[in-house]
Amino acid sequence: MWKALILGPDADWMPPFAELASQAGVAIERVRSIDDVQPRATNKPRVVIIAHGLTSDRSAIDALLTTGPVHPCVLVADDDLILPPASQGRVALVPHSEANPARILSEAAALNALAVRDVADTPRTDDTPSSQRRLRLMGQAYDLALEVASHLHFDGAMAALLSGLSRLLTPARVAVFIGGRPGHPLRSVGETQASGELISRLAEPAERLLAAYPDVPDAPPATIIATPVVLGGSAVGALVADLSACPENRALYEDVLRVMAGCTANSLQNSQEHERMHQRSHHMSVLHELGRRMASITDLQEILDLIVDQASKMAGTERCSLMLLDDQTQTLRIRAAKGLPEEVIESAEVRLGEGVCGHVAATGEPLLITDIRRDPRFAPGERHECYNGPSLLSVPLKFRGSVTGVLNLSNKTDGARFSPADEELLCLLASQAAVAIENAALYRSLCELAATDGLTGLYNHQHFFSRLRGAVSLARRSGQPLAVIMIDIDHFKRVNDRFGHAQGDTVLRAVASLLRGAARKEDIAARYGGEEFAVILPNTGAQGATHLAERFRARVQELEFRRDDRSFSITVSLGIADLEPGLDPEVLLDRADQALYAAKSQGRNRTCVYEGTATAAPVAPEPEGDPIN
Repeated sequence: MWKALILGPDADWMPPFAELASQAGVAIERVRSIDDVQPRATNKPRVVIIAHGLTSDRSAIDALLTTGPVHPCVLVADDDLILPPASQGRVALVPHSEANPARILSEAAALNALAVRDVADTPRTDDTPSSQRRLRLMGQAYDLALEVASHLHFDGAMAALLSGLSRLLTPARVAVFIGGRPGHPLRSVGETQASGELISRLAEPAERLLAAYPDVPDAPPATIIATPVVLGGSAVGALVADLSACPENRALYEDVLRVMAGCTANSLQNSQEHERMHQRSHHMSVLHELGRRMASITDLQEILDLIVDQASKMAGTERCSLMLLDDQTQTLRIRAAKGLPEEVIESAEVRLGEGVCGHVAATGEPLLITDIRRDPRFAPGERHECYNGPSLLSVPLKFRGSVTGVLNLSNKTDGARFSPADEELLCLLASQAAVAIENAALYRSLCELAATDGLTGLYNHQHFFSRLRGAVSLARRSGQPLAVIMIDIDHFKRVNDRFGHAQGDTVLRAVASLLRGAARKEDIAARYGGEEFAVILPNTGAQGATHLAERFRARVQELEFRRDDRSFSITVSLGIADLEPGLDPEVLLDRADQALYAAKSQGRNRTCVYEGTATAAPVAPEPEGDPIN
C-alpha cells in the first residue's frame, strides 16, 4: 500500500478524496510544509498532493520544480501553470478549475505506479523474490486501476477489471457482485473463467459479507476472499475470489482485491454520476421540447393533459394529478389526471391548507414524503388503499409568486421512493407548466371576451352564427334534430323613451338572465342584436323548443320593473324553426325570423313555429291596455 501526503489549505475536494482513497486502500496524511516531507525511502514511495493556495506562491513552486521534488507530486494549481519538461513522470498538474477527487486520485495513483516500478527495477541485495513480486503486482494493479478508471460506462469498466484480474491473479477465479441491499438484489456483473455453478458458490460469501457490513461476518473458507465495495459509507457490492488453485497467494491477492474494490466503487460512482448527468440532459431536452409544445397550444385542457402525461413519464409514476386553485372558493379541484378512478377525479375537492396538496398550495413549497404510512397528513384509509408506493411528491404551480395549482405524483412504477432529484426536476416542469396554464387561461378569457356581449354576458351575434354553423354540421352528420328560437322584447323602444336607456339596459340584462336560466347546458344563448335574442337547441325538435319558449315567455311576463314611483312589465315574442334535410344555417335562421315576425303580427306575447308558414302556439290573452305604463 502507499501513502498520499496532502500539503496546503483545506479545500472542498479533500473530504471526498479522503473517502475515495480509503476505499482504494490508500493512506492519507496532512503535512504543514514541504520541510515536513521526509526524503523518500526507495522501497516506500510517497505522493505529495499540494493544494491550490500553496501553489499560488509561484516562486515556491518554481523552486520545487527546479530543484526536483523528493517525492512524486500532484499540483492542484492555477490553470495557466506550465510544467517544465524535466518534471515529466515526477509531477502531475490538475488545474484548479477541474479539481475533483477522482481526477486527483488517478493522477496520484499513476505517479505512484511509476515510482513502484522504479523501485522494483532498482537492484537491491536485501530484496526477496516475494517482495519483488509484490511490488511488481501492485504496480500492475495500479496500472489496471487507471485503465478501469478510463471507462465511462460501468459495464465497460467491469469488463476491463475482470480481464485484468484474470491476468494478475491467475490461476485464481474472481467474480464481481453489485447489490445486496433492500430493493437491489445481488447480481454478478462478470466473472473470470467461472461457471454458473461457481458464481452461485461465490455469491454466498458475498451475501454474508454485505449482510454483516460494517461488521465482519464469519470467516469464509480459506480458499475464498471476499472484499466489500464501499460507496458513501455503505457496502454496495463485493469482489470475491476463489483461491482453490493457489491458496498460498491469499495475503498478496487480498491487497490486490482491496485496491480493485476501491476502483470498482469509483467506477460505480462515476457511472452513476454519468447516468445522472445523461438523464438530466435528457430531462432538460424534454423540458425544452415540452415548453415549445405548450407554447403552441391554446386549449387549456389540452395543456393540462400534456403536463400530466409528461410529468408522469419523467418521474416514472403510475399516478399523477393536476389540481387548479379556485380563487373564490379557495379550493383545489382535479383538472387532469392519470391512474385515478373517475369518481375520485369528479368528486375530489381540497380546501387550502388541508391535507398534503392543500398544505403545498398554502405554503407554496414542494413536499416530498418518503413514507406515506407514517405521515400524519394522511387519513388511515388513504395510507394503504390509495397508494402502492412508499412515497409521494407534491409541487406547487406558481405564477408571479402566487400559487395557481398543485401537481401530485405517486406510485413509482419500480416501487422506489422519490428523490431530491425528482423534486428538482418536477419543480422545473411545474414552473413551465404554470406559465403555460396562465397563458392558455388568458387566451381563453380573451376569446370569451371577444365572443361575449358586454352588456348581457351572453354570446354575441358573430359567435352565435359561428356556433350555428357547427351545430348544423353536427346535426347533419348525427341525424339528430336541431331547433332555433328567435326572441324579441315587445315595445322595447317605449321602455327607452319613457324610462331612459339605463332602464332599458336593466331590462336587457334581466331578460338575458332569465334566458340563461331557462336554457339547458348544451343550449347556446346569444344577444342577436338590440332587443333581439336567439337560442340554438341541439338534439331538440320544434315541440321541445316550443315547450322551452313558452316557459321562458311566461317567466318574462312575471317580471316587474320599477323606476321612481312607477312600475311596468314587459312581454316577448318568439319564433321557432327546426332543421330539415339540406337546410343551410342561413335559411334556418331566416325561417325562425319569419316565425318571430308572425308572432308580432298576430298580437305579440306569443310563440310561433315555422311549418311552411308560421303558426302560433296557444297563448294566454295579453293583458288589456299597454303593459308599459
